Amino acid sequence: MPRTTTLIIGAGQAGLAMSHCLSELDIEHVVLERGQLAQRWRTQSWDSLRLLTPNWMTRLPGFQYDGSDPDGFMSAPELIAFFERYAASSATPILTDTAVQSVERSMDGFRVVTSRGEWSASSVVVATGYCDLPAIPPASRSVAPSVLQIAAPDYRRPDHLPTGGVLVVGGSATGVQLADEIQRSGRQVTLAVGRHTRLPRSHRGRDILWWLDRLGALSQSADEDEDNERSRHQPSMQ
Repeated sequence: MPRTTTLIIGAGQAGLAMSHCLSELDIEHVVLERGQLAQRWRTQSWDSLRLLTPNWMTRLPGFQYDGSDPDGFMSAPELIAFFERYAASSATPILTDTAVQSVERSMDGFRVVTSRGEWSASSVVVATGYCDLPAIPPASRSVAPSVLQIAAPDYRRPDHLPTGGVLVVGGSATGVQLADEIQRSGRQVTLAVGRHTRLPRSHRGRDILWWLDRLGALSQSADEDEDNERSRHQPSMQ
């Protein structure tokens, strides 16, 4: 059974950033990825997806966007290429096509069972993200079978949908982008919006995220927040 100091589960932005930081500290580690680097961006993104943040905000420890369009918005293929360059520059030790099946405590740390054998590690970092499973409303079970229901990770482009009107459930970045694209394709779209915070895209000639970044709002720590419980239930800014 191979052993390492730290096992990182997931080779997305969090896993790659953690690997870079551990390398800076000379801590031995391995990144385990069930598919390829940035797997979810490869397989669960619609064709026209663009990041919500401008390119100049695409930055990870020791690495940042250096292209010619800092105020543009990356597509999924461009973001994947960015992650690939980051991994190469950091010499990230990644084992792809290695799905983690279980993590258990052992006498000297953790025993990790994967689709390609077992590992032993002193510590484990779970960097798989928190948006991998769609939240399907229970009411969907009462919808007639004749109505196609599709979750965002399975959507690719409007011409894959049957003819007729479309209901998009959810007013965050994904819902708004999909509603806009489908409406532009000639369909009638209804967007069902819950509780969320809507911001202007720009203010006084600057992207709204430029203002939030300069004001320090994006780097505020939990200790600086007056009401952590309220903040935890605050919808994401759109």
